[in-house]
Amino acid sequence: MNISAQIQQSVHIITEYYENRLQPFFDAIDDDLLWIGPAERQWMQGKENILNAFTQEEGRHHLTFRMSNISATPISCGTHACEIILTYLVYTYYPNGAMTVHDQRLHFTWRDKKVTGPDGKKHLVPKAAVIHISNAFPYDDRDKIYPVHYDEMKVPTTLTPATGPRITISGSNHVCHFLAANSILYIETGSRSPYTVFHTLNGEFNSTESISKLEKKYSDIFLRVHASFMVNPLFVQSIRRFEITLTDGTVLPVPDRKYAKVTKALQEWGTSTSIN
Repeated sequence: MNISAQIQQSVHIITEYYENRLQPFFDAIDDDLLWIGPAERQWMQGKENILNAFTQEEGRHHLTFRMSNISATPISCGTHACEIILTYLVYTYYPNGAMTVHDQRLHFTWRDKKVTGPDGKKHLVPKAAVIHISNAFPYDDRDKIYPVHYDEMKVPTTLTPATGPRITISGSNHVCHFLAANSILYIETGSRSPYTVFHTLNGEFNSTESISKLEKKYSDIFLRVHASFMVNPLFVQSIRRFEITLTDGTVLPVPDRKYAKVTKALQEWGTSTSIN
């Protein structure tokens, strides 16, 4: 089974799902799918039962959703089966104006199934055999295994969903991260490390790609301001000799020899950067 293709399909299904476009999900599920939802008693088996449940839901929920950055981790992948875990934040907007946000985990179990094609021949097509959705509790440093500080838990309402096009970056052990471009503050790499760290509005993501490779791929999104740093001009608050300040307060160095070039590039980018 092609791991990369199944990661892409898994991400496509869930992003369409939260845009209330459910057909890719329906097309991908097996006739014997086991669907386990995050709430109590959300356990259904069989495509027919699942379609009936969604039919009853149509026109009733009036909910809209937004998703944050998505990370995809493949596990137990073989010739004809593969498991993929997606993690992301999902924002739910209710008709009364309320909003909730959940740190969600979605576990796909894919397996090849023989399907008769238009040519009358049997073909192996990946189908979702199990979909298990769970919501993670906020972590507390005092909790080692079980979250016990329930009375102190609060919904992180300060977080905002990432929107716009996503870029794909490679992590270790075949993990893929799908990051909204306008959620990325800056990218950094160590002086002796080929790897990079993406700093976003909702956390950090490690990549096995070098900063030079990323610069070539995404020069229309990020600006190289230092041998070890690229910034997203959307989040540059100010620049002065010889440093850049981002909107979150992060200060990054700008070498003397690059200062004029970086300043000019920010002006050409059309941002509202303060230049001192």
